[in-house]
Amino acid sequence: MNKLFLSLALMLPVAAQAAPISLNEVVNRTTTSAGSLVSDGLYDAFDGAFTIFNYGSLSLSRDIATLEGDVTYRVLDTFTNNTATTITTTVTNYTNLGSDGREYIVEEGVDRATTFEDRRTAYGSPVDEYDPVLTFLYGNNAFSAANISGDVSSNRFDMDIVLTLDPGESIGILYFATLYKDATDRSGDVAAAQAIADAFAADPFTGTGLSAQQIASVANFDANAPAVPLPMSLPLLLAGLGGLAVLRRR
Repeated sequence: MNKLFLSLALMLPVAAQAAPISLNEVVNRTTTSAGSLVSDGLYDAFDGAFTIFNYGSLSLSRDIATLEGDVTYRVLDTFTNNTATTITTTVTNYTNLGSDGREYIVEEGVDRATTFEDRRTAYGSPVDEYDPVLTFLYGNNAFSAANISGDVSSNRFDMDIVLTLDPGESIGILYFATLYKDATDRSGDVAAAQAIADAFAADPFTGTGLSAQQIASVANFDANAPAVPLPMSLPLLLAGLGGLAVLRRR
């Protein structure tokens, strides 16, 4: 699968952008309430990610994969109603951010949220001491727009999912978390993380390790959807950046 990446250059000559730092781990914890969890992720991105609350009488199964080349975690949560009555509930997917209350919110809302730790120095400064940029992608269709919302607040990211399941019905909720850090500048990391998310929004299933049965269960993504347009905040974040080169890789 070819994915689109953006390489950004400042107006002044700079060294080539370094490769992103690879993910260190995928799953190292299991609880009865949340299934498998990502604990730290990459350079303290998380203090525990993807905990599920408020799913009540629904059963939950989870499939997590590390898409190492895309510095992204892919999570599929499958909810099933094994009772004899229809269940309507708002499930909360909670991530404890490693930023410890020092979040800079780039964007949040329908289908996507982007944030990073903003601690000591101005936006655009070197990021060696900082957590990676995080872009959460949680849909690309009418179902996600109507039923899923994402919110970044102090030290946390919450994804609320409204579900209505009839007896015996199952539904899959797919989402991605991209963790980008290349130790050069925040604006470049933001653009790269969002470009990776754009590629998954346009083609959420190819190369993500999901079976045909799993793909058929997913409610919040459609295959081969139009690419997500750049958010209104991104041109402001890229002020002062001079060049834009498009790179492709497999």
